[in-house]
Amino acid sequence: MIKEIKVLGKKASLDRKISYKKIESNKFDYFKISSKVDYIDIFYTSQRSKFYALKRLEQVGKNKVFELTDYADIKTRGVIEGFYSIPWTYEQRMDMLKFMDQVFLNTYIYAPKDDPYHNKKWREKYDLDSLNNLKKLVDLARKLDIDFVWAIHPGMNKFDFNKYDKELETLLEKYESLIDIGIKHFALFMDDIDRDEAYQNKNNHKKLYMDVEEFLVKNKLDKLMVVIPYYNQAWVDDKAREYFALLRDTDIEIMWTGRDVLSPIDDRANEFFEKISGKKPNIWLNWPVNDYMRDSIFMEPFEYFNKSRNKTFKSLFTNPMNQEELSKISVYQIAAYLWDMKNYKVKDTIKNAFELVEKNPALYKISNSFYSSQLYKENKNPLISENEEIYESFVKKDFSLLKDKVSYKIKQVNSYLTYHSNDKLYQEIHVFVENLLHLLKAIDLCLNNQFKESDEEFEKTKEKKIWIYKEYTDNELVERKVKNPDRLIEIYEYLRSNQ
Repeated sequence: MIKEIKVLGKKASLDRKISYKKIESNKFDYFKISSKVDYIDIFYTSQRSKFYALKRLEQVGKNKVFELTDYADIKTRGVIEGFYSIPWTYEQRMDMLKFMDQVFLNTYIYAPKDDPYHNKKWREKYDLDSLNNLKKLVDLARKLDIDFVWAIHPGMNKFDFNKYDKELETLLEKYESLIDIGIKHFALFMDDIDRDEAYQNKNNHKKLYMDVEEFLVKNKLDKLMVVIPYYNQAWVDDKAREYFALLRDTDIEIMWTGRDVLSPIDDRANEFFEKISGKKPNIWLNWPVNDYMRDSIFMEPFEYFNKSRNKTFKSLFTNPMNQEELSKISVYQIAAYLWDMKNYKVKDTIKNAFELVEKNPALYKISNSFYSSQLYKENKNPLISENEEIYESFVKKDFSLLKDKVSYKIKQVNSYLTYHSNDKLYQEIHVFVENLLHLLKAIDLCLNNQFKESDEEFEKTKEKKIWIYKEYTDNELVERKVKNPDRLIEIYEYLRSNQ
């Protein structure tokens, strides 16, 4: 992630004096470190870049002599907790804030669809316990110099435009209660509502956006960020163009998912957005979110970026999985990309991400059994593919090599299950990994012509289940069997049917 560094072969004292000098730069979060034998000079552009410089000094090593220049390619980089199903706990959110600080992300958008105070109960103020927990989040974000954005979603429990003044008053009172605990950044999300109805109410929508924006300006707060009903290119028709045209002359920030709801970063989609809106998009990246595949987890490399690596967007927020600890592998990769887009290396970065969250390298070695997001499925030429070596040997019908590859992965799975270092991560994923183990063993037994034992092993995969919120509910827990990796199922079914 470091833009420019020159390390000299000398060692320096650990108790050297550090001097600071504030400078000007048009680069985002720019800083320089001049680490000499006897002293260290840090040049910074903001309090945030000063913090980043000190973190970078720790990462490189205080006992080293070096010259370093660093800055981000994208100004606003962050996480949006915007998924459906079981929300994160406040402890998990605080943990993610600390991780974001570690990888130089600077904005957290709070928008969990199944927090009723964000969504269905948007008219109600938080109860005292929830408000206190939210304040702890806000206080931590302030301490870490991370912008905490609180979003309201008056679209599913619909804002009543026939009672506009009363509804607006209620919404602004909700904001005021959150300003009182230190929140300075707000968003208004009108996504996932009927688009024809939104078109009929387009002028009312604009009035709502502008009234909220006026409220924020009066309170000397940041610009309003919105999600509009037409938040991706696939949904933009003539009606959507009229809706966008109404917002061209405003200062509000608009979020955009790209070509579709689930879409990689795409230059053409971003340029399309700029053409119809007069603004650069703020990307809501629906990866690695798994609320549309609640029986799955993703450990994929991030290669869903615009191949030009051009800055065709203003900001980017990654929407993570219900599994907070596991999401760090993806969040790390996004952070690395946004910091240095031109020099981002897919394979190196995902390995570094795994090393950061799990000391046992076995997890990285089995991770390509968990490639199944919609973005992965639509990627025609992935650099790393699902169960790559196993599948290649199967396609070649080299069953001796297939057995070796399956046996090796079984060994790695057992290694992870036995010697994992990150217990929080283990608790989130062990059911999925155990399921993988049973499926691999079933394949291995087929290769040994032990079909009865193979059937018994495969039956064990059906017992591997997790609890989720049932789709279209915000509190109805149901058990769901975890999904099997597609390619391994293909291999198993072939071997079983050709016994």
